[in-house]
Amino acid sequence: MENVVAIDREFTSAFDQELLKSEKQRVTILGFLFIMVMVAFIITAGTNFYNFNIEKRQYLYIPIVIFTFAIAYQFTLRAIFEYRIRQKKNIIEAARYINVFIDMTIPTAMTFTFMVITDNLQGLSSPPSYMYFAFILLSVLRLDFKLAFFSGLVAAIQYSCLLFYAWQATPELFNHGVSTTIFFISARSVIFLGIGTVAGLVSKEVKERTENALRIVSERNAIIETFGKHVSPEVVDQLMHQESEIESREVAVMFLDIRNFTSFSENRNPVEIIGLLNEAFAFMIEIINKNHGIINKFLGDGFMAVFGAPISKDNNCLNAIQAALEIIDTLDARKSGFEEDHFRVGIGIHYGEAVTGILRSSTRKEYTIIGDVVNLASRIEQLNKKFESELLVSDAVAISAGYDLDRAEKMQMVTVKGRQEPVQTYKLR
Repeated sequence: MENVVAIDREFTSAFDQELLKSEKQRVTILGFLFIMVMVAFIITAGTNFYNFNIEKRQYLYIPIVIFTFAIAYQFTLRAIFEYRIRQKKNIIEAARYINVFIDMTIPTAMTFTFMVITDNLQGLSSPPSYMYFAFILLSVLRLDFKLAFFSGLVAAIQYSCLLFYAWQATPELFNHGVSTTIFFISARSVIFLGIGTVAGLVSKEVKERTENALRIVSERNAIIETFGKHVSPEVVDQLMHQESEIESREVAVMFLDIRNFTSFSENRNPVEIIGLLNEAFAFMIEIINKNHGIINKFLGDGFMAVFGAPISKDNNCLNAIQAALEIIDTLDARKSGFEEDHFRVGIGIHYGEAVTGILRSSTRKEYTIIGDVVNLASRIEQLNKKFESELLVSDAVAISAGYDLDRAEKMQMVTVKGRQEPVQTYKLR
């Protein structure tokens, strides 16, 4: 649980930083958009200056002032966002709503100015009125349903106020055809609110999918951290959907030890030794994974593998035997791959009940298999030296696997350290 909380906290912090980057991108786009619109207005107003009424020419500077303010405002926000990204600080929630209100007021002010320069009806349909759409659509980058919806709501209210003012001040301009009726024009406010709602739903969906994807990656990385990078993708996928962390399972435990590795290492440097171990373990791990097992831990020149935990597939004992035989056969086939030396191994397998789960502290966690089955599997592996064998399995393994005992050599029963009752084993190689 602590690990999940830590992942969520780290995820939230990282996601907030990504939202700041998204906000920075949004205000940058708006800043350059205002620059282009202002240039287009200056060119249009300049070439048609004398076509405007003399009394209204004095208002032509107002859009330029508004554009200048809008450009300065957007690039100031960009600088603030960039600073907070560097400082790894988030945006205050209330400030985001204030920013939405100011953003939506800019096209409102421009539209009103065009209503003054031309007339109320033309101003309501002037180019600045279409900027509402750009602002609302760009609100998707905020990845917040409430902010996107609020953008559409503010646009709808402000545009409705302009429409109401125009209708009250100059009613004679309306009702000269369907396109000029108050109801026809007011439909734009409804569209703004609808687009804001859709933008909010899209941003909510994108955010949820992004969060889910990142959480899956975080959980997968946490699992790989716990089990080591030697688990198969299949095991990782099933662990992610496993509900219980600690449970009792019937498992087949395998211990593998490379024979005479100490003497083999005496005249070699550490780099060469590690290289040879890596080469040997690489294909062994692949074989274990292929047969639905996992490497639980490495033990110097050997390892402990488990079949049946944390997942179980088919016959766990048979899987363990097949993996062991394939490892031995592969070593025999790779004799030339280990220079003049040939690695020999001793493998012991036992089957029984074990308690499995994640043991954790504040700094470390490990997937652990606990039970007598583990101890006895280790003792059986050590019997390979006594019987000069490579693969020994307990009678529990042979019976559970359905192995043809006529193909195995029944060894004499022996008493191993830590147990009073003698152990029956079978030599498979």
